[in-house]
Amino acid sequence: MSTLRDEELFDRLFHQRHHPNENLKVSAEICSLVYSLNGDGTTSETSELKFLADLAEKTSRELYRDITELQSRGLVQARSVWRAVLPHAIANRLAKDALSSIPTQTVVNALMSRGSERLIKSFSRRLGYLHDCEPAIEIAKEWLKPNGWIGETNCNLNPFGLAVFENIAPVAPEAALTMLERTVEESDGLKRLLRHEFIRLLRHIAYEAELFQRSVKLLSQLALLERPDINNNSSAGRTLSNLFHIVLSGTHAPVQMRAAIINGLIDSSAQAEQDLGVNLLDAALQTDHFIGSDISTFGARSRDYGYHPKTNKEIVDWYRIYLAICLQIAILGTPISIKIKRILASRLRGLWLIGIRFDQSFLVDLEKSAIQIHSQESWNQGWISLNGIIRYDGKQMDQKALISLKQLSQRLKPINLLEQARTYAFADGRLGFDLEDDFDEDEDATEHWKRVQNTTRQIGAAVAKDMVVFGELLPDLVSNYHDRLHIFGEGLADGCEDRKNMWQMLYAQIEITPTERRQIVVLLGFLSSCAMHDPDLYHSILNSLIKDELLGRWFPYFQATSKIDKQGVERLYKALDEGDVDIYSFKQLAWGRRHEEIEDDDLAALIQKLLLKDDGVKVVIEILSMRFHRERGEVAIHSQKLIAVSREVLLQYPYEKDQNGHDHPDYRLEQIADVSMRGQDGVQSAKDLCQRLVEGFQEHRIYSFHYPRLLGRLAQIQPYIFWMHLLGAMNTCSNG
Repeated sequence: MSTLRDEELFDRLFHQRHHPNENLKVSAEICSLVYSLNGDGTTSETSELKFLADLAEKTSRELYRDITELQSRGLVQARSVWRAVLPHAIANRLAKDALSSIPTQTVVNALMSRGSERLIKSFSRRLGYLHDCEPAIEIAKEWLKPNGWIGETNCNLNPFGLAVFENIAPVAPEAALTMLERTVEESDGLKRLLRHEFIRLLRHIAYEAELFQRSVKLLSQLALLERPDINNNSSAGRTLSNLFHIVLSGTHAPVQMRAAIINGLIDSSAQAEQDLGVNLLDAALQTDHFIGSDISTFGARSRDYGYHPKTNKEIVDWYRIYLAICLQIAILGTPISIKIKRILASRLRGLWLIGIRFDQSFLVDLEKSAIQIHSQESWNQGWISLNGIIRYDGKQMDQKALISLKQLSQRLKPINLLEQARTYAFADGRLGFDLEDDFDEDEDATEHWKRVQNTTRQIGAAVAKDMVVFGELLPDLVSNYHDRLHIFGEGLADGCEDRKNMWQMLYAQIEITPTERRQIVVLLGFLSSCAMHDPDLYHSILNSLIKDELLGRWFPYFQATSKIDKQGVERLYKALDEGDVDIYSFKQLAWGRRHEEIEDDDLAALIQKLLLKDDGVKVVIEILSMRFHRERGEVAIHSQKLIAVSREVLLQYPYEKDQNGHDHPDYRLEQIADVSMRGQDGVQSAKDLCQRLVEGFQEHRIYSFHYPRLLGRLAQIQPYIFWMHLLGAMNTCSNG
């Protein structure tokens, strides 16, 4: 109903039971040129009613009277001083008639010379619904030209110009796209377009197949400009990915066009563009859990969710095209081949189910592709994915398909030690359950996890005895982070005949590894085993690491590889006093119950040293909250020294409102207060803490809703102090 083409229906809706009134229709046409108007005031120079009356060559009184009559007929709605011709189906039709009967330049000149910003925005909003009206298209194109009102000001990036631009873009989408392309060519133009309004607009324009490539090119440039951690629904990267889904993409661009764009990015010599191409290929291979693109209206243009395959053949043909791209790149043996094989492995289960459901011949394509990739280089991730298909979907397959799948799994299974080590040590943690191909359906998940861990440790021990394989793996061992690298490191120490020499080799390798790539997981595992089997070497290594320039900053991690006894506590003291340790690495003591091995008084002394360091108090509250955590009904007794230090921690903490929403300290502070502020001994500290909080309220640094748990606990354990020293001040601040 956004447009009315039936003349008789329009006349019936407009005239209703009244006789045709051409004078009234002229007034309705003029008022329809704007989305809404201020119907109050008829004489001032800023009167919108007077402006429109002049345009209609009427007096303000005449137009006011006509609007009142239209309102009585239900064709104008009123809200306060505002008036609008409604419904929009009639308003749009009337606006077209107005633009056809009044010279376009007359309307534009009047608006530009006398119209307010609000009236111009209202006019442009109406234009946005007139994409099939030639005068409206002419106005939009004229404004968007290089010398046009919007075009010459680089899309006028102030709120006013941006609103007009967004309104008229649906009328002339190609002209709007051309203007954005011009903006990119100017200095800092790309950065100016990196905002959600332009990203949303480009997604709307990409709906049309003929404008898809140009829109995606701009979106790609914006995606490359975004920070890597930006991945919300309005980001350019996420918008691009949605455009390459098989369904709910929000575009009717054909599969061949999308595939060509992916190939172009992957073939680029720029690493960032290659990575973007890989991400889009991953999106094209997605088979489930699609999230529909926003199909909010784009002016009055018809919109749906985009391309949707109509037959099973179209579905399979889509995935065949992208499978071919994967195969072509995966067998090249280039660095990008590794990424392609990884995403294909992650999508293999979904692709296999597509074949089972829609076309058995597609399973043959998948099998041939897997064999061809594996023949070039062992495809361990592919083997893991096949095991996952067998585990989770095998029961629903017919016997013939299941046998074929198991045979393919055996063909891809890593046999030599090097590939076994890569598979078990470097596979992502979420794939751990698919590392065994002889699983028992009734096996407990915990038992299966233990079996995988044990296998990983055994492989590590075997690698320690084969220095050729160890040398091959060494660079990756100290530059990757994977869950099982810890247990693999334990295996290295288990099977090593000369642990000191192997430690020196690991140390030498991490020394030549670029700083940003260094990972110590395998070293931690190695030391964990040494603590049990070679304690002399273990203590010698730890003593050497306290002031080590390369690894000393992570010393608490190394100390936490075994029980933290008196000797371990002394090392931690020394690391704080003499080393160059990263203060945040002491958070490691909070996890894995490591702090429980330290006596209360020793922990209190350690905390006092931490409090002397910048941000030390933020580390301490994490350690103390874990120390004081207890299960329901559990009673814990702590030394007076630790409790006294805990009070000091609460008083030193910098109470701020700008806290990380996912890591707010309120819960931890509550736990510390619950233990340290109770009883008569805690009265003075409770007073001091209340004073600190009051100062924060008075200075508007914090408000009560920032620390509800802490305040609630104080009210419970020290009600009198809370009432006298805090509650009154909170009310005063609120009233102020």
